[in-house]
Amino acid sequence: AMVTGRCWTGLVNTVPGFEPIPEDQVMWLGVRDMDPSEAALVQESSGWFLSPPKVRSSLDPVLRALAHQVDEVYLHIDLDVLDPSEGRANALAAPDGLTTKDMQLVLQGICRHLRVSALALTAYDPSFDEDGQVRRAAVGMLDTVLSPGPDP
Repeated sequence: AMVTGRCWTGLVNTVPGFEPIPEDQVMWLGVRDMDPSEAALVQESSGWFLSPPKVRSSLDPVLRALAHQVDEVYLHIDLDVLDPSEGRANALAAPDGLTTKDMQLVLQGICRHLRVSALALTAYDPSFDEDGQVRRAAVGMLDTVLSPGPDP
């Protein structure tokens, strides 16, 4: 919401050079467990919204379409996108999320179609990740994004 200029406008306007990103250039992947006001904002948005099942079935065509609009992306990964069976990133972990394998496929697809210019891994509270599963998944995600692509 901040990057599209929907909220905290006073704060973001203090950032030198800040320009809101058009909503049709924003993708929300794997989002679930929204409150009613969040769901309403997503429904009225012109951005790309894919629930976990849609990520699994429709990601590639959406990435191809987005690649016609933008050359590079800022990749923001809230680690609670992972299903709790994969590990708990924080207190907000909700069922029916993506698996680590899903995330690897998502990131490979993004990297195949777009250049990642910046990356953030967020929403991680190590006190909930008692066995380190989420930490290992996060390192794997970083490795996927930072690995060189296949040779031509």
